[in-house]
Amino acid sequence: MISKTVSGIMRNCMITATRITLMAVNDELARLGHAERLAKADNYFLFTGGAADGWLNRTVNLPTISSKTLEEWIAEFNRLKQVNREIIEPHARNARDSSSVRDRARATVSQV
Repeated sequence: MISKTVSGIMRNCMITATRITLMAVNDELARLGHAERLAKADNYFLFTGGAADGWLNRTVNLPTISSKTLEEWIAEFNRLKQVNREIIEPHARNARDSSSVRDRARATVSQV
């Protein structure tokens, strides 16, 4: 009977030790030097603040924070950061190139 009680306590302690919280994810993001934070919405999570406010894709469609481990949440943040970089940078580069062409065209017209 004692062994059942002890193993039951040990199992409960292990489950409690692996429980993830929003605060733990945000503390880890801060520890890693990121300004972004994870926030809870209705049936999904989203990264907010810092660069995430300009991201086109910043949501994670999961109902609970415990759907992922701490390491998985950080990996998801890094994945979304990379995905958004790949989406946004080409558009920003194209916009800069377009404005350079417009500036050169204006300079040419003003010289005429």
